[in-house]
Amino acid sequence: MLTLKQQPRNPNASQTKLVYNVSASNSALPQYQYVADIYDETSTTLYTRVRQYPNPDGEAVFELSRPMNDRMSYRLPDQVNTGVVTAWGNSKFRVYFGEEYGTSPSSSVTLYDGLGNPGDPDLPAAPTSLFKATKDPNNPVLGFNFDTSPFRMSPNYDVALTDDPWKVSNGRATFPWAQPGTDTNYKPFKLIGDQDFETIPVFNNLLGDYLTDYRVTVYDGTTQMHQEQVGLGAYSGSQDVVIIGSGPENLRLISGDLDIAFSGSWDQYVISVASSAGGATRDGYWYVRESKALTDPYSIDIMPPGTGKLPQRNFEYAAQDRYCNYERTRFVFINKYGQYDFYNVWSPVKKMTKVGRETITRPFVDYSSEGDYNIQRRGKDTYFTQFNDTFSVTTCVLEENVANWLTQLIESPQVYIEIDNAQQGEIFPKNLYVPINITNSSYDWNTNPRSQKMFQYTIEWEYSNQRYSLT
Repeated sequence: MLTLKQQPRNPNASQTKLVYNVSASNSALPQYQYVADIYDETSTTLYTRVRQYPNPDGEAVFELSRPMNDRMSYRLPDQVNTGVVTAWGNSKFRVYFGEEYGTSPSSSVTLYDGLGNPGDPDLPAAPTSLFKATKDPNNPVLGFNFDTSPFRMSPNYDVALTDDPWKVSNGRATFPWAQPGTDTNYKPFKLIGDQDFETIPVFNNLLGDYLTDYRVTVYDGTTQMHQEQVGLGAYSGSQDVVIIGSGPENLRLISGDLDIAFSGSWDQYVISVASSAGGATRDGYWYVRESKALTDPYSIDIMPPGTGKLPQRNFEYAAQDRYCNYERTRFVFINKYGQYDFYNVWSPVKKMTKVGRETITRPFVDYSSEGDYNIQRRGKDTYFTQFNDTFSVTTCVLEENVANWLTQLIESPQVYIEIDNAQQGEIFPKNLYVPINITNSSYDWNTNPRSQKMFQYTIEWEYSNQRYSLT
């Protein structure tokens, strides 16, 4: 008989140590090994089987993050076409423990279910809900387990799995360009394009409360154009992490009325998220239309809280974008929580190409036997040409919280550049996500506001798929 002494908390991150501790009273038997079977939550197909010999204490410590993490993957933001989906990289696993041993050092072994009977492992651990996040090993809170305490279903906290300063609430971070002495529940806005896809990853099922629906309110100046309640349906209460489509392109796909609203002269919109505990879990994620903001930055006056409009703030505080008329580079990247974040840079992109050539020198022609001299004949010829294009762009001057958030872009395992229909001449039916590899080998953190007042990042990358070689 086995005893499960320790297992990971739930939900948890897949890129940490997922430790299971199992003990048995008969671990001294010949050829004894502990056995762990990993399944998907809803599947009867065995993912993998892990065996381990007893340690000097007769127990086994299984660390199962790698086989679980390898079974998880991401989807792209444009796949949120029904308002909400399950989280990218979010999976639930079932783990069962058993044992196997023989009657002598040379006998065959028999597999037991961990409950005293022959058969496949059947001693269950609690179902494990994972998302492809990382746990800082230098943060002692909860040891290896991911700390969910900063994410709370309360207006003063936030449920978003992101450190994007335009999305997190004052429970976890300060806002960029916040006005001193203003309402502590003040919410910032984020610039977004007409054809942008974007998402908000949110925790669900925290402390027994779960998300029920969210409301989209679209404004033209101070005039409310449209408001629509969107239910989470099957995802309400059934998933630990869900993804809400929050970009104009995502919201257009929900209903014809939202499609009409975002095809008009909208200035800004707000998404409010509600939970089963009642009231708004998040007072609002505010978005402002970048095309109007860039061309007429003072036309959007944001109203104070309690008026049914947006919080008091003039667009003047978005100075990092309004003076730029350069092309936009929109980065889409996996953050440290294993979810997509989005960042726009309005600066010229620098491109550099390295060219590699392989050449051959042909033997000298004996014209005494070859006939007339041919000026088109090559003495040295190139038979292979390879191109390596690299790009870089420098951000605007960054506040400390924005700069520290963008370190996740530089460190991200998966980064795309989003190209919208307007950039493509609307040849394609939806936006394209071009995979890139960030090539920065080092970077500085923004840690000293006194000496780093003009802090910027230069982001360097290359396309994952380089140009074809010439032969």
